[in-house]
Amino acid sequence: MQERGRLVKQAVHIAQRARLLATHFLALQFVNHGKLLKSCVLALGSLAESQKLIETTLKQYEHVIAVALPFLVKSSLARTAKHIGDATNRLSRARRGDAMATLVEVCRQLILTITDASDVLSADRCTLFSPSPSTSAWCAEATDCSFLYFVRDLLPLMIEPLALSPVRCQRLPHLIAAFTDAAAMLASTVHLPAISTRTAEAVADAAADGDAAAAAAAAAGAGGASQQRVMTRKEAEAAEAALARDPRENLVSAFDSFLRRTVLEQLVQPLCREIEADVRVQVHSVLLKHMSAPSPKDSKARSTGVLPRPAAWLLDLAPLRFVQAEVSIKAEVEAYLESSFFDQTAIALHDWRTYGEMAALACTKFGLSIADHKLPMGSAETVTSGLDVLQIMRSIHIFCRRFTYNLHEQAFIERRAEAGAKHLNAVTVDSIRGSVMQHGTGMLNTTVNFAFQFLSRRCFPKIIAFLSDEHVNAILSKRRRAFQRDSKSLDGRFPYESAKEMQSEFGKFGVTRDGQTCLDAFRRVVTEVGNALGYVRMVRTAGMRQSATAVQFLPTVRDGDIISFEEHTTTGTLTGAVAASAPPEPVEGQTAEEAEEAAAAARQGTPKPLAPETVEAAKTLDDVIKNLMESFGDESNFLVRLVEMFRESTSNLIASDKAAAASGAGKARRRAKHPLELFATLCPPLCISYVTALKLARGQLERVSKGKEAYFADDGFAVGMAFILAVLRQERAFDSMHWFQSTKEHFSRVQTQIAKDKVRAEEAEEKARRNPRAKAAAASEHDFVLDQHISDDKPRLTRAELEASSKRQEMTEHAFEGLSFTVFAARVFFRVDDEDLERAKRASERIKAAAPRVPNASGGAAAASAAGAAAPEE
Repeated sequence: MQERGRLVKQAVHIAQRARLLATHFLALQFVNHGKLLKSCVLALGSLAESQKLIETTLKQYEHVIAVALPFLVKSSLARTAKHIGDATNRLSRARRGDAMATLVEVCRQLILTITDASDVLSADRCTLFSPSPSTSAWCAEATDCSFLYFVRDLLPLMIEPLALSPVRCQRLPHLIAAFTDAAAMLASTVHLPAISTRTAEAVADAAADGDAAAAAAAAAGAGGASQQRVMTRKEAEAAEAALARDPRENLVSAFDSFLRRTVLEQLVQPLCREIEADVRVQVHSVLLKHMSAPSPKDSKARSTGVLPRPAAWLLDLAPLRFVQAEVSIKAEVEAYLESSFFDQTAIALHDWRTYGEMAALACTKFGLSIADHKLPMGSAETVTSGLDVLQIMRSIHIFCRRFTYNLHEQAFIERRAEAGAKHLNAVTVDSIRGSVMQHGTGMLNTTVNFAFQFLSRRCFPKIIAFLSDEHVNAILSKRRRAFQRDSKSLDGRFPYESAKEMQSEFGKFGVTRDGQTCLDAFRRVVTEVGNALGYVRMVRTAGMRQSATAVQFLPTVRDGDIISFEEHTTTGTLTGAVAASAPPEPVEGQTAEEAEEAAAAARQGTPKPLAPETVEAAKTLDDVIKNLMESFGDESNFLVRLVEMFRESTSNLIASDKAAAASGAGKARRRAKHPLELFATLCPPLCISYVTALKLARGQLERVSKGKEAYFADDGFAVGMAFILAVLRQERAFDSMHWFQSTKEHFSRVQTQIAKDKVRAEEAEEKARRNPRAKAAAASEHDFVLDQHISDDKPRLTRAELEASSKRQEMTEHAFEGLSFTVFAARVFFRVDDEDLERAKRASERIKAAAPRVPNASGGAAAASAAGAAAPEE
């Protein structure tokens, strides 16, 4: 107990000495008007921190001190009695006055009487020698730091070094507590009189009546100052709010605001910027090649304004307690990062993933919980970074021309970037699903309508015009007749060399302004058709995904048996405990017997309709479920609908043209085949043109050439060719040509010939190496050329050149093989059976009502005459 008492007395003594030292230092500094060094400011802050640390420790062990307090008082009184006894002995020996000796003896006897009464002093006897039996009063007096209010401008200098280490930052709460001691002093000021109730009511009445002049006069009279201008209504309301409370409260609030603002500016805001810069640099060092991650060994000084790493230890501090509020450094940093990431994502939605990775890194590295920004086009739920569906529908003709379609990945990628763009736009199923979530499933039919209008107004007129051209029709008819004549000798396979010759013949018609032949331009039209259909397929897939997500909470529906919630609410029942707990309400004019019968019927389960609001809500739920089931069902196969609609239109067109030719009307010439029926013969040269363009585009991927098209897949051509074959009923005619088997055999023969040439070239080089004189003879054996064509006027090929040629032929063969797979896969989309026919006929009326049909024969002929040889002009 004595040791505890000694420690308490020593702690209070140190606190008093620290307070006395600080106050005397500030007083001397003010009197002498000397310069205040930064080291002195830091020492002053340390004194204040030590005082509050002592106060915190004493309050923490207050219950222990309360138990030891009586023993402490008794010990002190015993020592006092001893000192008085010694003084009495000295006075008696010195023979001083009897009065003084008598007074000293009385004091000694009194102390001995108190201390000898019991071993432990009671609270009443302790009160004689202590102002309070607890330590709060004299502890607060010894550790009072209210004098810091007069040097509050030194707070930023005291706070600055506390963020440099995890040990120093633990002193921050004590420093804030030392400055908050001034709140009690400010609340007890007497030079600021409290506002009278009458004055407050006068200001409030004047502001409520709209009399700004009266409010200004009342406020001026209350504040003791004259106003030279008329206050506005907002100023009058502010004056009313300010004068409605005690001016001393305004003084305390201003001081509290100063403390919080200083901590935010000196600690929190720099910490927020440092953490944001740290996560930004680390994420960009992974995403951007020209940036590198900062080294953990980098030790830049704090004086340079850049910390070696953010002061993350500040995030572990408990909330700082100010006069009127608490401030959590971690919560402030989280709010700052959430606001920053939200604003920057809203400005550039395509960077949503980057800021999401920054938020995840801040959570992993610093333990910060950053909420999702919930943006409709940039959140983690929608995962969208592409174009919006409505934007694509408004300019679908531009979209189909500038984007390439990947059938297997279901994605559109821009052929080449716009002027000044640093990236290529992409459209995926996930991005379209985000648009479906934003705009609703009703946009599916609208998308099909736009695609139908684009195909019927732009694409099919160009296709009809090109195939109806006299020159094109002559080439196709000649090749078809030759193939039918030599079909047995060719084993039913359309020769690759014949397709190459057809491509050369089309090239003689001239080229467009961008250097393309009419065959290449027609291939682009077929590709646009496939891109439009691929977009419809992607929209349907996105709608099915969204519908599957929405209907996952519904029960399994079989054979179209959908539960009708409206029917159950109109004929619902209340039975068992529900009926007992909710008896029927009494009806006006109903007798007691009738009410008893109604209650019994309710308990037995007699149907009772629910409230009208519930019935209306059930009806709305039925409509939503029906819409989802229709979007998710088989009747939403829009590709089959489009095939049937265009097949009917083209069939009528062919039938009318044949009828006109048979009757000899006009100048129509009798043809064995309608121009549209020759599309299958045009497919082989179109495939060669496609493969050639694909190889050039893939080659551009390895080069840095701005302004040129570079892509790795363009499956829109395969989808468009499969669609046109299905519409014109040319699938069997195309299959009878065995075109892809013919290309495979052709490249097999070429590779075999190249292998033989390589063997001959190796033998010739070996002979030349052994016998230099035979070099001239060996050179005569190098007159090999590709495609089994040998000519003396062509350059001779070495073994290295043959290797390169073999690789090129292999790449071309792989391109044809991939095209064959894509075409056969796309033909599955347009395969129509009897059930599909019935569903398409039942559901096509909605699309027909919203879009025009394919032009008739006269419209096609007019388009053909306007197009000329290069009909599909872009």
